[in-house]
Amino acid sequence: MRDFTQASSFRDMGTEARGLYFQLGMYSDDEGFVSPKKVMRIIGAADDTLKLLVLKGYVHPFKSGVIVITH
Repeated sequence: MRDFTQASSFRDMGTEARGLYFQLGMYSDDEGFVSPKKVMRIIGAADDTLKLLVLKGYVHPFKSGVIVITH
């Protein structure tokens, strides 16, 4: 985990994106699946923040609305 969080691609993201990523990990099941909308409401994250995580490949969305954390 330490190598991952110290990677420049992770550090270059804003604090909201990094925070959302960590919170998604806290709420995910053992395989990394989580419903992001609930987590986003809890921490006040914007939809664009989740889109950034998808764009950078940190999470993979499914049509059902669930995502899986890929790292």
